[in-house]
Amino acid sequence: MFPKLLLTVLAAAVVAVLLLVNRQHRIETAHRLAEIHHRLELRQRALWDLRHRISVETHPERIRQWLQVDPEPWAAITDPPVPATDVPIPDGVETASPEELGG
Repeated sequence: MFPKLLLTVLAAAVVAVLLLVNRQHRIETAHRLAEIHHRLELRQRALWDLRHRISVETHPERIRQWLQVDPEPWAAITDPPVPATDVPIPDGVETASPEELGG
């Protein structure tokens, strides 16, 4: 009788320890998740601050004021012309005439 009781108590103790270990792992995981979430919020806040600073610094009126003070002349940025190439048109594809395209 005594060995069965001792075995039952030991089994209950082992189960209790395993449950406590499992609980501790869950608590640590929740803590790490909260830390990561907090860091993510801080980074998002920093990102929004940078976006705000960029929008303030690139406001059109502010750029105009800066260009008036800047001694160097600025030229508009244009796209380089794309060279025309003769691309073969596959069979069965209909092409439009210049008149149909408005030209």
